[in-house]
Amino acid sequence: QTMDKDHLNVSIYARESHLLKGLWIYDKLLIDKDCLTSGVSVGVNTKPSDNNYWAWAWNLPQYGLGFSYSNMGSIKCRPGSSLGDAYTLYGHAHFDLVRTRHFTFGPNMEFGASYITKTWNAVTNPLNSFVGTPVLVMVGMGLEAGFHITPQWEIGLNAMLTHRSNGMFKVPNHGLNEIATSLYLKYNLAERHLGGRGPKPEEPEYRKWIYDIYFSAGVHSCDVERVVYQSIILPEEGGPDKWADSRQWLRLNLGGTVSYRYHPLFATGIGLDLSYTQNWKRLAEYAEIQARHDGVDAGTVSTCPVYLGAYIQQSFFYKRVEIGIGLGVYLFKRLAIEDSDWNYQRTMIRYHIPKAGNIFIGFAMRAHKFDRSDTLEFSFGKRF
Repeated sequence: QTMDKDHLNVSIYARESHLLKGLWIYDKLLIDKDCLTSGVSVGVNTKPSDNNYWAWAWNLPQYGLGFSYSNMGSIKCRPGSSLGDAYTLYGHAHFDLVRTRHFTFGPNMEFGASYITKTWNAVTNPLNSFVGTPVLVMVGMGLEAGFHITPQWEIGLNAMLTHRSNGMFKVPNHGLNEIATSLYLKYNLAERHLGGRGPKPEEPEYRKWIYDIYFSAGVHSCDVERVVYQSIILPEEGGPDKWADSRQWLRLNLGGTVSYRYHPLFATGIGLDLSYTQNWKRLAEYAEIQARHDGVDAGTVSTCPVYLGAYIQQSFFYKRVEIGIGLGVYLFKRLAIEDSDWNYQRTMIRYHIPKAGNIFIGFAMRAHKFDRSDTLEFSFGKRF
């Protein structure tokens, strides 16, 4: 996108954040629930004069980069534990559903990484099982209303739900969820276009049927392993808590999709995931320990390092960027006490490089039961 005086904007904002109840965070960690966040962002305005089909089709969106500071460390916690302050670098995008001369309204998205100054520690911070690593992935979605004082100055309100977690890179890590409201002031370096989208630019060419093959890799720390170890193995051994660091296991994935692209912005398809996990023997061992502890005859626990899933995926396009959301089921999976025996979810973002033979690079996350991160993955593949 063109980045010059005619397109750029700068914002400052203050945000009141309320940490939401979940996974016993109020009972185990927090006394207070609120903190303040302040931030600054730089954005790009798209305009009809750019003759950009993608901007026209998405109703002249804004997007850019931002940085924020949150004083989570000021929140009162249970004796012996604490939260740290959060420093976040993120990308953002805003789409107008309503745009008039003095008022705009629409959804807002943020995606980035937060650095949190305090994490879980078995000795010094034992109750903070919600932040397992200093760096957490941050995802936020909400609604934003802007009031345009002049064509260059804007004041507005934003309401957003935010989730921070490390995607099971290391446990314990239950993650943090918050609801926030903010007041912002934005200055557009040139007058922002507040009228209609203008005439439709020429629609880009695109293939109706698309075929993708991809490979992805990440690491996974298993929370069910942690629970068995801490609740059964350590008490039986009678020794000190040696769970200072969680074991990280390699996870690999080979997959493919067939999609029908019925519009330049949208495609729907089906896919297969063939996955491998390194901790399959450990899961069998811990399943037997769990059964013995519960007084149940587990028999011979059968596990397999390879498992297969199928999913439906909806994709959204902006130029060379693709975002996909998938809902899947496991067709074959034998991982004993692993936390999901049939359903999973996939989200991904890709950047396509047509001049390099239609390859793409991307970042993806797999989740279970709509609320449990499983793996963060880096991926690459080829579109045919």
